[in-house]
Amino acid sequence: MGKFTPNIVVLAVALFLTLGINSSAKAEGVPWNDHQEPFNFLFGNPIETHQSTIPILEGRLPGFLYITFTGEYTAKGEPIFRHSTTTDPENEVSVGWQVRVVPTVATVVYNQVGVQPIWLIKDRNDLPQPSGFRHFRWLDGPMNAMDLNVGDAYGGYILEIMAKDTFILRHDSELVRIANGLDLATHTNVVTSFPGFTAGGDTDGKHE
Repeated sequence: MGKFTPNIVVLAVALFLTLGINSSAKAEGVPWNDHQEPFNFLFGNPIETHQSTIPILEGRLPGFLYITFTGEYTAKGEPIFRHSTTTDPENEVSVGWQVRVVPTVATVVYNQVGVQPIWLIKDRNDLPQPSGFRHFRWLDGPMNAMDLNVGDAYGGYILEIMAKDTFILRHDSELVRIANGLDLATHTNVVTSFPGFTAGGDTDGKHE
């Protein structure tokens, strides 16, 4: 995990105040820096290829998700983007989304090849309201999603994702039109109830 050092406290707090509890999707963001300080927080799984966040107050992680142009266009001539990777230096990387991120615990309730794992949120009361927190990412668990165990609870973070602009995204083999503002079309993997499961505690989940 990235280290949070005292010499960036002022910058971190300033960023937090800029994004704020009612963060705006119009923020320009910061250039992709491949997890160099101060945006050096690491989840330890594939989201690293396109996330840049900074750990600050109460475990919260304001930051950004990034996209890059694929070189392709739709039939209407619209450029197609995808999540950026650190192995695409020839393509310009830009901010696709601004994110608010808060710590929580979630239980894996569904996990199949080709789709995102579905997570049962531990406690909705832990989330700021109103909000659009719908995407969970585990922390310090297995690198690959398929190694997550159904029925187990994992500590991690839940994200609220705000698109910076309107664009076409290639996501999970589909083309999705992302509109400026709250994005619930591409990253939603959280439920608040699921048959046969109860939300796990701090260390393990319960499968009824």
